[in-house]
Parts: sequence; C-alpha cells; structure tokens
Amino acid sequence: MIICFVAVLSAMWSVFGVTVTNVRGEQRPGSKLVDIYYDLNSTDGGTYTVEVVLEGDTETVQAVSLTGDIGKGVKPGQNRHVVWDAGVDCVSKKGYVKAVVTAEKEGAQGVQLWEGGPYWA
Repeated sequence: MIICFVAVLSAMWSVFGVTVTNVRGEQRPGSKLVDIYYDLNSTDGGTYTVEVVLEGDTETVQAVSLTGDIGKGVKPGQNRHVVWDAGVDCVSKKGYVKAVVTAEKEGAQGVQLWEGGPYWA
C-alpha cells in the first residue's frame, strides 16, 4: 500500500484582525497520522471557523479525516493542533502535501461593496 508522503509547508492568512501563522507539521513515524500545528492570533478575541485545505503536487487532497482545532468554535492561541489521518484520504497516492490554514471570525461578513452587491474582505 502506498500512502502520501507528507511535507506540511507554512501558510499564512490574515483578515479581519486574525492572523494564522507558524503552520507546521509532520507525519508520525510508523503511522499514517499527520500532526498539523498553527498559531491563531487575534486582536479582538472571539471564536473562529478554521479550515485546512491540503494541496498536493497536482491536485487538492479531499481530506475528510481531520480532527482537533478545526471547524467552528476555535479560540485564538498558540499551537492549535489538527490531526489528519492520511491513511484514510491518501490510500493510493504518493507525493508532497501543503497545508493551508485559514480562519474567519464567526459572524463576520466583510465589507459590502454596494447595496445588494458582493462582500469583500
């Protein structure tokens, strides 16, 4: 069985007073689990919805087995932790994966460009 070879690279995202920095991770030796860590810095507190997108060499990995500090209700702090079971999502693939971590303040909509128009961050 071939599994993903994972190299989680840094990603940074900043919008509405929240910054995601220090994204890092590595595959646990002898397993198919990948630990992804990031720092969620905020100037206004509150809770955030966090998303992790895994980008492979040629395509986005359809990751459904992510657990931990992801989804709704994540509070700001250092060393937020997500566990990805690459054995579930990458059964027959091999390659590098980049984790892109983003956060959005819950309830934030952005600035509406014109009445009835789209929102812009």
